[in-house]
Amino acid sequence: MQRRQMHPVAARTEVGSGPRDQRRDDGSARPRRGQEARNQRGLRAVLSQTFGAPMWRWVVYGLLSLPAGIASLLLTLIGAHPAAARLQRGLAHRWLHRSLAAPQGGDRWGRVVTQALLTLMLGVLCWLLVALAGPNTVRNVLLYPITDGDEAARAWGGPTLAGVWAVHAALALLVLPVALWLLRGLTGLQGWLAARLLGADHARWVLPVDVLVAAVGLLMVRAFLNQL
Repeated sequence: MQRRQMHPVAARTEVGSGPRDQRRDDGSARPRRGQEARNQRGLRAVLSQTFGAPMWRWVVYGLLSLPAGIASLLLTLIGAHPAAARLQRGLAHRWLHRSLAAPQGGDRWGRVVTQALLTLMLGVLCWLLVALAGPNTVRNVLLYPITDGDEAARAWGGPTLAGVWAVHAALALLVLPVALWLLRGLTGLQGWLAARLLGADHARWVLPVDVLVAAVGLLMVRAFLNQL
């Protein structure tokens, strides 16, 4: 019987191949674990930005922008435009965390009335988005069988009530973050407008962009209401 002879180098290679391969596998797994951790942190950051406390401050400002715009316009028309400017700066400071100093030379009537009108127009859009994010979500996710159950046969996901409810709930949950981010964009634009007309900011793009967004938004609201 012949004994099998193994070369010392080959033996050492075979003996050491296991731990080396394991170390190599561990090294390749580390980047994957790091990427997964970064993805999880990114997802948590997005959820925090979408549903966290800062977003709800913007929502409150959006709700207050319409009545504040009406109040500011009335105050300006009776000659109390400095009080209207202080009201708008106070709201921006409280809810948007924008500290606005009065412009040099004081608050001008034309700037204050322009800001009040645009705030009122953008406030209408904010209320529509709040309705989409709030009552519309509650109605479709929780109350659909009560409010619209009789129309299940003709609605999306029909003819069963369960199918219609599931489709409307899914759509409402998809619309919710979109409506919140659009609302945040509108209120951010209002903050820039207040800084431009009632503060010391000199960004020239703010006023035309505000006018364009307000005009297009109100046309879309009108078209939507005509479909009802």
